[in-house]
Amino acid sequence: QALSNVGWSLGTFQVDDHITMSMIVKEAVRAARPWTPTQLATLCWAVAQVKLQDTSLHVAISKRLATGHMDFHPVNLSNVMWSAAVLKVDDPFLASALLSQTRRKLDSFKGRELGNILWAFAETRAIDRATLVCWGKEAMKTVDDFGPGTLPKLVSSFLAFGASGDELNALTSRLRLRNLERLDNQDLGALARALATLRVDTPRVLDFIARIAIRRAQANDLRDPKALADLAWSFATLRAKDPELLQALTGVAEFQPVANAFSMRELATFAWGLSALDALRPCAASLGVALGARLREIDVEETLRREQLETGALQVGGDRRPRRGGALGLGLSLAASLRDALAVVLELRGHGELPRELRDVVQLRALQVGNAMDDCFGALRVLFNEDGEAPVDRNFLDSALLGPERDADDGDPLDARVKPEISLHMQDRMVVLKPPGWEVYAEEGDDDDARTPNAPSDLATFIQDRGVVLERPLNHDPRSRWGFLQRLDVPSSGLVGMAKTYAAYWDLKVQLASGDFQQEYVMLCHGWFPSSRASVGAHVDQLPGSATPVINHWGRLFTFDPWTLMQCMRAGEAFSLLGFRMTCPPGRDHSRISLAHIGFPVVQDSRFASCPTSESDGGWLPRLFLHRSRLIFKDALGLPCESTAALPKDLAEMLATTEARPNFFPLRSDADGEGAFQARGVVIAGLPRMRLAKRAKRVRVDVSAGEPSAGADAGADVSATARVQ
Repeated sequence: QALSNVGWSLGTFQVDDHITMSMIVKEAVRAARPWTPTQLATLCWAVAQVKLQDTSLHVAISKRLATGHMDFHPVNLSNVMWSAAVLKVDDPFLASALLSQTRRKLDSFKGRELGNILWAFAETRAIDRATLVCWGKEAMKTVDDFGPGTLPKLVSSFLAFGASGDELNALTSRLRLRNLERLDNQDLGALARALATLRVDTPRVLDFIARIAIRRAQANDLRDPKALADLAWSFATLRAKDPELLQALTGVAEFQPVANAFSMRELATFAWGLSALDALRPCAASLGVALGARLREIDVEETLRREQLETGALQVGGDRRPRRGGALGLGLSLAASLRDALAVVLELRGHGELPRELRDVVQLRALQVGNAMDDCFGALRVLFNEDGEAPVDRNFLDSALLGPERDADDGDPLDARVKPEISLHMQDRMVVLKPPGWEVYAEEGDDDDARTPNAPSDLATFIQDRGVVLERPLNHDPRSRWGFLQRLDVPSSGLVGMAKTYAAYWDLKVQLASGDFQQEYVMLCHGWFPSSRASVGAHVDQLPGSATPVINHWGRLFTFDPWTLMQCMRAGEAFSLLGFRMTCPPGRDHSRISLAHIGFPVVQDSRFASCPTSESDGGWLPRLFLHRSRLIFKDALGLPCESTAALPKDLAEMLATTEARPNFFPLRSDADGEGAFQARGVVIAGLPRMRLAKRAKRVRVDVSAGEPSAGADAGADVSATARVQ
């Protein structure tokens, strides 16, 4: 009992004394006289509180349960199962035995105990969904007895099992304002986040949360950075725009000490939430100052040194590279911090609140991180020649880059296909032209519908095999996407930016977030897109667990500005050749789904076009008509660079089978080469010479007579609704 009390004390005050706690656990496991269930449950709770990764106590309890000589009180059941979930104990028998005792004693559980054990069962997947919903409703009958944190955990258990909106609404129907007022700020934010993650619209509960947050903000009691970030993210995800709440959140964040308390992750989450609700501008200055402060606090060398010790990737002898076993553990925290910082930069730029000084601070820190990682991994870092210029070889031979050609007798299946080419090659970065049918790189969670059957190896593997990147560690690092800046779907073609050093990778990432990295696309869509239309916008949402975006009222507004390069016809169908430029890194499918949403799907778009439209395109065009034609960025010295790719031969041949509509044909630009056209400053190369469609005769249709007047074509359509001139 004395040892159990000592363990309880260490757990209550969360004393980080793992040595003492380990000694107590060993004594409990090997004691000649077995401990009582209450003493063991108390010690389990304490072990989880101090986060001691020792599961020997749970193993001992499981063995005693197997003999049938241990019976737990409800509060002890809750403590043992909760600790097993926190410590991620993988013992199916333990969970099954505790679940069996819980069924027998369900009526004896108090609200707090039942809420905690339900969360634990859901985390360990030891309970089925029907039982979870049934027990959850029973727990909500005693919601007035819930302790701090119980309610968010119960809602999170529903989240873990993907409960439906009706089930969660039934769960929260008993909630009253007084139940939520007892929650502290972090629990209030956690509850809002759980509701938002489930995408369940519960206006009454959200209104309660908003009223409590507003009241606490006015009383200067809402200063917890995690709670602020969770509230902003949750209301933005649910598109619940409450002006009073937004004013309260921005008012709190305008106070610089509060903004400085944000971690990098919380700062990114808070900025995203306010930006999605168009409320970022009032506190943009304070968030920018906080971001600069967080970046200056990063000690790059010390962080890498600590990660080397933690992962075992220590330098041995004269070898400057870390050992292979621990290499993938290096730079994780630095990369995560930079990604969060770039997310804040992207939101500030979207609202025109990105000062030049802040951009320079972000770029400087990104270069420091990149150079340190290059140095740590032993990468080649020769960026400049003797004249101090970044060398660019625009005529770099593809054969030298991609290695010697293989003979057809070698049986290489790629010999018969179009291979990637190097469009622009520099010392630390390059641009690769991806042919159709190639995947840039494989990533977990990709939608299989975006791939083509029998696709060859991904572009990253192909370049590595051909020796383009030699021994560059970045291009063998899956955490950094093998150095690629963007992706393209398998059926599409175009230019892909790629870095060869970590310094170049993060430099280009900063350019992407700040708008200095520009991408231009060409696509052919159905219908005659109005030349007077300035922009296209849609609320695009990415559902959890799905790789395909959808359009709903929860989605975030995505807009882009396409312009009509040409309107054409083929077999009586109307088409439009569109061009557009992107300076931000949204999902690569956003433009396609936005055009399909307003009735102008891209030709041969099997993911977002209707089935009849997609099937009719199959007999004409073998693949998606989408091509990334131009990349504009800066080199290591900050000088502008660009790479242009002409329209591929297969797309040009298909486009040549159409007839251009008069007055909607782009102007030829002889200065840009044969087959090049220019519109709104965008150069499109490789367009074929088009046939102009014959100008139709003017036809006067007399609706009252029901027949065309004299001089009209015999095949002219007769409108039944208006007189047509």
